[in-house]
Amino acid sequence: MVNKKNNKEYANNFTALFIDITNIYYYLHNFDRNNIREFILKELPELTTSFKFGSFLFHVYIQEEDQTSFQQLYVRIDSEKINKNLFSFLNEHFPLGDYKINNYFISNNV
Repeated sequence: MVNKKNNKEYANNFTALFIDITNIYYYLHNFDRNNIREFILKELPELTTSFKFGSFLFHVYIQEEDQTSFQQLYVRIDSEKINKNLFSFLNEHFPLGDYKINNYFISNNV
């Protein structure tokens, strides 16, 4: 999928590619869930060098056991060639940081 998007006209260092990985996330072991950024970089090592995008944001919708609502978790990985305006925008709306899932919960309530 990323290869296909990389061939689009809009693929450049001014653009961030947002990818929903919720389904993949559910099947990961707890260690990989809590180290999702490292897992992505291990599985897609060419992410920041072979693709044209300025940034990649991998989104996951999760529920922790002690919470009553779903939360959005994201992993942001910037290219070395990210455009400075995109970098500023992402820092304001999707700042870099760490988030650990302590009591991961899959709800059967819809």
